[in-house]
Amino acid sequence: MMQPTIDDIIEGLGMRSLTEETFRATEAHHAEANLAREVARLKAEAVVPEKALWLLDRVNHNGVTTPAETALLRFIAREGAATDPALKSLLAKVA
Repeated sequence: MMQPTIDDIIEGLGMRSLTEETFRATEAHHAEANLAREVARLKAEAVVPEKALWLLDRVNHNGVTTPAETALLRFIAREGAATDPALKSLLAKVA
């Protein structure tokens, strides 16, 4: 008679389904955490009216945009998921 394999023992104890359930639960937890991080990232990168007004107050205040300000505005134009309409004209100047 053949000796049972470890797979036979695990299946006989019902542990295979336990392992699969644990794996599924872990995957679901990670998916939820990833989604929450993505939502937080999108919210953080959006240029909302308060941020836009703050930026407009500090950038180009004397009519001249410094190289650092230009780089920042280009970065916002390139990377910003949502940009407030108040910044559109300023971003267009440095595009």
